[in-house]
Amino acid sequence: MASTYTNLGVELMATGENAGTWGTKTNTNLNLVEQITGGYLEVSIAGGVQSTPLDVDDGALTGKAQNRIIKFTGAITGNQTVTLPVLMENFYIIENATTGVYTVELKALTGSGATVTWGTADKGWKILYADGVATNTGIYDTGFSTSAGDVTLTGVETLTNKTLTSPKINEDVAVTSTATELNLLDGVTSTTAELNILDGVTSTATELNKLDALSRGSIIYGNASAATTVLTKGTANQLLTSDGTDIAWQDAAASGLEWQTIITGSTLTAVAGRAYWINTTSNACTITLPSSASNGDQIILTDYARTWGTNAVTINTNGLNYQSSTDSAIYFTDGQTVNIVYSGATQGWIPLEDDNVREGANPGTPPQRAIFAYGSTTGVLSMSNLVNSSGVVATDVTGVGTARHTPAATSYGGNKAIFAFGYNGSSYVSLSNLVSGSGVIATDTTGVGTARNCPASSYGEDKGIFAFGYTGSNVSLSNLMSNSGVVATDTTGVGTARRDMPGAGYGTDKGIFAYGYTGTSVSISNKVSNLGVVASDTGGVGTARGGSAATTYGTDKALFGYGGATSSMTNLVSNTGTVASDTTGVGTGRHNLAAAGYGGDKALFGYGFNNVAKLSLTNLVSNTGVVATDTTGVGTARQQLGAATYSYA
Repeated sequence: MASTYTNLGVELMATGENAGTWGTKTNTNLNLVEQITGGYLEVSIAGGVQSTPLDVDDGALTGKAQNRIIKFTGAITGNQTVTLPVLMENFYIIENATTGVYTVELKALTGSGATVTWGTADKGWKILYADGVATNTGIYDTGFSTSAGDVTLTGVETLTNKTLTSPKINEDVAVTSTATELNLLDGVTSTTAELNILDGVTSTATELNKLDALSRGSIIYGNASAATTVLTKGTANQLLTSDGTDIAWQDAAASGLEWQTIITGSTLTAVAGRAYWINTTSNACTITLPSSASNGDQIILTDYARTWGTNAVTINTNGLNYQSSTDSAIYFTDGQTVNIVYSGATQGWIPLEDDNVREGANPGTPPQRAIFAYGSTTGVLSMSNLVNSSGVVATDVTGVGTARHTPAATSYGGNKAIFAFGYNGSSYVSLSNLVSGSGVIATDTTGVGTARNCPASSYGEDKGIFAFGYTGSNVSLSNLMSNSGVVATDTTGVGTARRDMPGAGYGTDKGIFAYGYTGTSVSISNKVSNLGVVASDTGGVGTARGGSAATTYGTDKALFGYGGATSSMTNLVSNTGTVASDTTGVGTGRHNLAAAGYGGDKALFGYGFNNVAKLSLTNLVSNTGVVATDTTGVGTARQQLGAATYSYA
């Protein structure tokens, strides 16, 4: 009869069996019993989500489950499962000594019996019992502590009817308050957050006693010696003031706004705490605010002769925010009063009273400057070139957001611009970069609609729209943009899906997209209403081509130019959105260029590719839509860039 084995692997030898090896097997059994009784084993369960078996090896000392004390080790990067054999009844002392914030579950290899789990922060010992029940062996936590003496609670525990003898807080800080003293807190309604204010208080008894019998109207404050002291109440109608160092009571006349003599000059440097009569009968006036301000600083400006409607007042913010922007503010209403108070760095100066105002220019002033940005040479670029109000292109400025080509660009808010979407060399992106009224490109804003390359146009006087484009296939969708530069979610179904096309504003408040590539070059256009609604296709609008550029010119008309392989042609667009026939021979033929307005009513085309090389040249456009000859050497030669108009000045 052959030997059999217990559930823990001990060999039960039959009578007369194992002649000559009985002693060896008996010794193995004795060693195994000793190991089962008190053996120690470290088991690594390092790694991601997985199941690790603790096995039993019959008649051998190699089974992991044939040890009393087991220590789990290793860096775990996912929740772990450790299994014990079924039918095996035993108890274990197990430590979870792994690193990593994940659970460790101990269970039977099969069945649906009870399990024990170490929580993500539980790295302690447990005394566990396996009941050996057939098919559904259960694992139970006995709840016995492996330490004696002090009890350390590291998690959230509920102590019911327990007596705490000489409890300590934070190691050596003993609680010495009597029950009577602690009972003073009985009935306190303060929140946890309010009581936490006391954490770290270092006040002395003398300082705290200042609260005792504090006289009515008095104020506790820190004096020049950084000690707590009391400022008694002032006299009737006095105001509490600060000189930036100390506080004091002052008469209202001494601390109120001081009205100044009448200002008739063209400039004024304002001072906080003063009020000004501004007389613009003979000239406009630019008022420069303080370069630094404190919360509560106040300035009042009043139209003395009711002439601001003729000669406006411009507020130069001097680097501080004015209603969250550093752009200049223009006031142009007769009889107006502007009462501003400084609120802090975020919003800056906020008008308590004002009337019609526009950022950066008098009403009707069109943007004056342009900006070219991004593009590609042998790889994608992160650079820009500013264009002044005379159409002169400046040298490169590098490092202006995520490098990419084929971004869409348009103006918004009257004097600002935005670059959005594009291709970063490996994928299409859904991000935007706002351009301030001074031409500074902001860091990336992500998540602005479907990632793609696409064109853009202005509409509604101060808003923008991104439409059509390419995601790996041509798409027919649009994203409206508010006059604060916020891009909305996708609107689908906006004309024939296509790419490699431009857009431009016309008629002062509408836009138009034209030409493009659907798999073949097309000659169609889609108008955009002053509400941002894209119209259906209009066909037959000049030579079909892709890769052209478009811009507004003459304040209310548009111009499409270049494109195709090396096309040198333009198509004028009237202020009603009618596209004219081709005008040929207008500078070096090229495609993948960009265009923008400048000088209020003029425009320029810049850069591009002529199928031989990337180009560094521009062609200025007059306010009647006449394209000039090439101007070369205007920054890094490149293609697939964007351009937009910005700045009232």
